[in-house]
Amino acid sequence: KFRIWYSAILLAGILLIGTSLWAAVRHQLLSDIDDQLEQKVGGVRAVLEDEGGGGRPEHLREELTEYAHATPGGLLIRVRDESGQELLPGPPLAEQRALVEGHKSTLRTIATPHRLRLQTERLSIHGQTFEVQVGTDLEAIDRMLTLFRTLLLVAIPFVVSVAFGGGYWISRRALAPVDEITTAAKRISLENLSDRLPVHGGDELQR
Repeated sequence: KFRIWYSAILLAGILLIGTSLWAAVRHQLLSDIDDQLEQKVGGVRAVLEDEGGGGRPEHLREELTEYAHATPGGLLIRVRDESGQELLPGPPLAEQRALVEGHKSTLRTIATPHRLRLQTERLSIHGQTFEVQVGTDLEAIDRMLTLFRTLLLVAIPFVVSVAFGGGYWISRRALAPVDEITTAAKRISLENLSDRLPVHGGDELQR
């Protein structure tokens, strides 16, 4: 019974630790993604500040396109001016996720053939308002989290099995002298009071 409780508590503890580790890794990976998205928005802001001060829309479009091509994941960048004109088209799916009126910035994860993490932000530059949407594919992160979860699901039963086997062996070894003494004590009666209990070593049992 003691071994069953020991294994159950051990399993619960390992499950708690494994779940916490998975949640922490997931949070950190998404936090890194959000930082990358913020950097992309900062890059678009820099282009708009440098080139959006009354210049021709065609020239601004060329600069934004050049920036997108030079940026990893640049195909998931979309920019529109306050009239709704596309300065950088971005992916068609982003069209369904326009900025909610009154919100300065939004972060969301949407489901496509691969999950995407999107950030949408409204920027006011040189008296003009631009809607900027940047995104990144979460496929690599999803694969990593799936692998990590699989490793946990394989490792947890293995660790619990080893711990249960080791605990069983240790408890049997530790309790063997007690069992031996108990058996010998049961054999002693009025007819054989001269028998002695088998104690060995210098531990608590001998005392």
